[in-house]
Amino acid sequence: MLRSSSVGPSARSALHALCGGELGILDLLADPVAIRSGAEIVYANHGFASAFGYARPSELLGRAIVELVHPDDLSRLQSRIAASRSGTPPRHEEMRFLTRSGETLVFALAAEPPLNLGDRSGHLFVARDITHMKRLESQLILADRLSSLGTLVAGVCHELNNPLMYVLTNIHVVGEGLRERFAKEEIEDLCAALADSEEGALRMKKIVADLRVFSRSGVTHGVFASVNTAVDDAIQMVGDRVRSKALLGVRAVTVPPVQGDVDRLVQVFVNLLNNAADAIPEDAANQNQILVRVDREADGRVLVEVRDTGGGIPPEHLARLWDPFFTTKGVGKGTGLGLAVCHRIVRDCGGTITVESEVGLGSVFQVHLPAVEEPAAVATQEAQAEAHETTEPLRVLVVDDDPGVAAGLERALPKHRVTVASGGAEAIRRLIENGDDFDVVLCDLSMPDIDGVAVFRAVEADRPEMVEKFIFITGGVAEPGNAEMARTGRGQLIYKPIDVRAIRRLLASQNRAERDTLVRSGG
Repeated sequence: MLRSSSVGPSARSALHALCGGELGILDLLADPVAIRSGAEIVYANHGFASAFGYARPSELLGRAIVELVHPDDLSRLQSRIAASRSGTPPRHEEMRFLTRSGETLVFALAAEPPLNLGDRSGHLFVARDITHMKRLESQLILADRLSSLGTLVAGVCHELNNPLMYVLTNIHVVGEGLRERFAKEEIEDLCAALADSEEGALRMKKIVADLRVFSRSGVTHGVFASVNTAVDDAIQMVGDRVRSKALLGVRAVTVPPVQGDVDRLVQVFVNLLNNAADAIPEDAANQNQILVRVDREADGRVLVEVRDTGGGIPPEHLARLWDPFFTTKGVGKGTGLGLAVCHRIVRDCGGTITVESEVGLGSVFQVHLPAVEEPAAVATQEAQAEAHETTEPLRVLVVDDDPGVAAGLERALPKHRVTVASGGAEAIRRLIENGDDFDVVLCDLSMPDIDGVAVFRAVEADRPEMVEKFIFITGGVAEPGNAEMARTGRGQLIYKPIDVRAIRRLLASQNRAERDTLVRSGG
């Protein structure tokens, strides 16, 4: 440990003299400790050797310490050595070094006290490996930035969803009006123009919905989600990336809905697909597969399986796989949040997520979700809702501060008697004074004067029988009202922009149980 061919006899003697004292203690420390003479390493303890990936400290003796530093920090280390030669004590600072295998370590360097080595001077190099701490700091900073970005995206989504709603609604209403009043051949070009406009607006709706996936949080109770739709949307979002890494196969049967939010389930499947792609090396797409399976289990639960032929997960990592910030990916390649988020979302839906993996063979992730309805019953209720289109008109109160949204809904519901309240205060007054005049209340959650939750609470306190009439409309982002309704589990929740046919079917339902079934797709 003390051997170095370039250290003179007096320096070696001084090191040996120290060995019975300070160096004997230093060799017991786990932290990296070395003695350098200029840039040359003349002593290293086992902690130093181990940190850099060497079996014995003697392998480092005689080497220049600048060989171990990260290239981007080389000039800083050289300045540190020059400062110590001039008698200026090096300051405490953080610096990056490279291990034998090329991995980057971050060391917190202490001040280097001078040592008398006889015929030459030396400095005690004491460091602490803070790589893991810096990685956690980076992940927390990234998580904070993502949270801020999510808030920004949420606001953008809300602002886009309102105009998208009345653009799509009015396109549908104009198309219906043209087809009712004119022969098909007379309006063929106009209908084609409307169809193109609707397609463009629907593409914008899809983009907003994709952004909404990554900006929402919390659990939504009383809402049913189509697993088939969630899997399809996830594949549409990341399919190109997945296919660039492997052959993508999908085997899916139609399964019943599950309780939960379709967008959050999309987030689960996007994360699983991305992880599967990350597990496969570059330029090996034709030799690897990612298989997605949607099925019904023997006990009635819904199964979604994502199987890959990637590198697999070491057994020692499996127990920590669901821990926040735990990742086996390199720095900058993953936050360690994806699987933790998946675990929470699946748990909130009443389900479980499991993994089986073998190094060199790949991994299998399975999501098990309890079904909430037999498919036949869902189909029957939807058919009944379609049949109810011709029933007696409903008295509908639309509560929305955006005139475009309110007017669009009024035009889209010509068979119903629609009244518009332009804000929360007006809605409370109408419902408390004349609540019996309305069969359904379509209430926006986010309004500047009094929001939808406050309207709900005020009416609930004074007219509790009105609670069952509420259907909330939201931009589908992380609004406080969404979390409130999710927590209480009261009231129905549908997302803008609402499809005209869906809102008509929703209103055609004559009881809450039927409305619950229709709400599951989020409009």
